[in-house]
Amino acid sequence: MTPLLALPLVMTLANPSFDAAFCKMLTDSAVKVNSEKGSMVDSITRNDGMVVSCNTKSVEFKKSLTVNASQLKDGWQAFHEKRRNEALCKLEDLAFAVNTGWSVAMPITTLDGKTFTLIAKCD
Repeated sequence: MTPLLALPLVMTLANPSFDAAFCKMLTDSAVKVNSEKGSMVDSITRNDGMVVSCNTKSVEFKKSLTVNASQLKDGWQAFHEKRRNEALCKLEDLAFAVNTGWSVAMPITTLDGKTFTLIAKCD
C-alpha cells in the first residue's frame, strides 16, 4: 500500500494554500488507494476505498471486516483508534491538518453490517 503522505507541505496557520496542497495530495493518494479497492489489508480487513471531500475538509479510508461484530474482542475499537492515531499523528502534515479542521476517519463495516468509525485526533 502506498504511504498516505509522501510529500512535505509548508506548515503555517490554517490557510487556503495549505488546504489546497493537502487536498491535492489526498486526491492523488485516493487514485492509488481506490485502484487497490477490494484488496485485503490483512487476513480479515478489506480496503473499500478512499473518499476525499476538499469542500468539507474530510477524508475517509473505508474498510470492511470478514468477521461479525460479535467476534471482535472487547476494547478492539479503542485499541485500534489509539494505534492509528499514534501512527498518523507522527506525520507532521497530517497532524497539522487534523488540528486545523480536517476530519480523517476510517469507517469499518463488519460482515453483519455494523459500522464503527475511527476518528483521527492529534494532541
